[in-house]
Amino acid sequence: MITIIKYILFTVPFMGSIYIPVAAQEIEPQQEVNVDDLGNVSDEFQELFFEALTKKGIENYEKAIDALEKCIAIDPKVEVLYFELGKNYLALKQYELAKVNFEKALEDNPNNRFILEQLFEVHFALHDYKASIEVVSQLVGFDTMYREQLVNLYFLDQRYDDALQTLDEVVAEYGEDQYRRTLRKRITLKLDNPTTQIARLENKIKAAPKNEQPYVNLIYLYSQTNQNRKAFEVAKALLAQIPTSEVAHLALYKFYLDDNQTDLAVASMKIALQSSTMDSDSKYKVLNDFIIFVGRNPQFEKQLIEVTEAFSKTDSSGKIFNDIGNFYYEKGERELALNYYERGLKDAVNDIGLIQRTLELQIELKRFEKAKFGSELALELYPTQPIIYLLNAQALIALKAYDEAIETLETGLDYILDNVVIESQFYTMMSKAYQALGDASKAKEFEQKATQLQNKS
Repeated sequence: MITIIKYILFTVPFMGSIYIPVAAQEIEPQQEVNVDDLGNVSDEFQELFFEALTKKGIENYEKAIDALEKCIAIDPKVEVLYFELGKNYLALKQYELAKVNFEKALEDNPNNRFILEQLFEVHFALHDYKASIEVVSQLVGFDTMYREQLVNLYFLDQRYDDALQTLDEVVAEYGEDQYRRTLRKRITLKLDNPTTQIARLENKIKAAPKNEQPYVNLIYLYSQTNQNRKAFEVAKALLAQIPTSEVAHLALYKFYLDDNQTDLAVASMKIALQSSTMDSDSKYKVLNDFIIFVGRNPQFEKQLIEVTEAFSKTDSSGKIFNDIGNFYYEKGERELALNYYERGLKDAVNDIGLIQRTLELQIELKRFEKAKFGSELALELYPTQPIIYLLNAQALIALKAYDEAIETLETGLDYILDNVVIESQFYTMMSKAYQALGDASKAKEFEQKATQLQNKS
């Protein structure tokens, strides 16, 4: 079977050694070779050949190569021998020998998809991106999804104009997604001179003014190259041609905010946030920009609530409710902050930081029953988090459940690792619980332990 390539990992030079998983075309398994594929060969040849397949099957590649070499000595004209040799050398990571044999196998089968796919794997392993591009260009004829692989290879070969043009073709056929948006950003950041790309996109718009994607790509290109006014003009042109375009508002709201046209900005943000086609990351950016704006212009707080509600109707909103909660927390409006934190938890139960902030505010605002219930649920999810045990104990003490609080604190102590601050807080809380139970001796013992730790910190 031919190995399935699921990812290509490439280094992004301008960000250091960061590896980006790039979705690659899966290689389909070739049918196993049978005796009819060998042609008219001797019994000895057949035995050696199938011995080679057997050895390869148990990953004894050296023995498989020996058997194949003996086959070649008997009859060097059987084409499949070189393909099999290449696969064994590839498995051994002897890439140059694998390449020689795959190229020999291609001499009489220049359009064999299976050989081309293996040859691509070899070229890529050798970091020979030009040769990889040549092979993958042939593979596009078998499956157009290989064009996405071409984008990656053009990027690696520093052919950024070709990469963007090919990416546009991929998006036109298969649509946009988060990976392709990220890839576009990385390629665009590498452009020294975007003139060629701008001219190409402008021509595409002239040729097909009702096609939304070239406008979107041109807006993005202008924005990434700090030509914001031009991006704004393209966004307005897009809306003029396609009044129902939602993505145009991703560009328009920002300019409206900068120009203090708040009503227009809010209208654009509502459209963007209620869109069923825009990705969540773009929506978060819209709302985060508005939070920053309202921080400087508090008179627009009502509009912030409006756009938040619009967003929450269409998307999982844990992150943005957290951001809104932080906004109100920093303003000292604890009740509003708690309201948004609690709403955010519905979609972010795996956010331990948000859980902690919510419990702390519930205790601060004397919502002890809520804090008790919430911390118990949190402990089911995070049974090794000391801070949750501490908050649970605080709620229990406030509810006069002193024995339960002590039990919780004793359990939580086992999960404290080299943190004298939180350990001292545990002992302080235990002292309070014992004091409430009327056990002055125990209360003093734990108070002293807390003091000793505080002196160490």
